[in-house]
Amino acid sequence: MNDLERIKQIAAENNGFVETCDVVAQGIRKEELRRLLELGQLERVSRGIYVL
Repeated sequence: MNDLERIKQIAAENNGFVETCDVVAQGIRKEELRRLLELGQLERVSRGIYVL
């Protein structure tokens, strides 16, 4: 399972939301969140909270 698939799984378990702490706990680097933001695959809702 790649990082994006794991992030999608986290979102599915949290009503579509992803928190930085949950991503890091799964061993995914914060830089991956930034990359997905730049690609438009994530949207920042608040500090440390994102939605797919």
